Amino acid sequence: LYYFSDTCVLESYGKADSIDDSITVKSFIPFDPTTKRTEITYQDKSDSKTHRVSKGMPDAILRLCKTTEHADKVKKDVNEFARRGLRGLAVALSNGDENFQLIGLLPILDPPRDDTAETIKRALELGVRVKMITGDQLEIAKETGRR
Repeated sequence: LYYFSDTCVLESYGKADSIDDSITVKSFIPFDPTTKRTEITYQDKSDSKTHRVSKGMPDAILRLCKTTEHADKVKKDVNEFARRGLRGLAVALSNGDENFQLIGLLPILDPPRDDTAETIKRALELGVRVKMITGDQLEIAKETGRR
């Protein structure tokens, strides 16, 4: 049910093994390339309160949030991530029926496959012009290409 980024976050808090014991998942919407986000609705077993968490592309998550006072800082941080070759994911939380609030940014490294450099080298030796096509930010593509 969880993606690798969810597991990494849970493990960083030491809760990956116990999370299923402390919540009841009410609904889960997997990543949707149209909305650019995923969402889970869960009930906390300790207090029976319902929460929603959405994770995805920062612009998509900021659109969910009623207040966007941090929008400029988020964009600045995401651009800094991109310059370092990292993709930024934003996370927002809604308690009950409240509006979503931005609660964090996750820098994600998505490196090329191990055989990419060799494949490109062989293609160039055969006279093939190599082009990179990506849906990532230009800065991420530049840093990935440099590596």
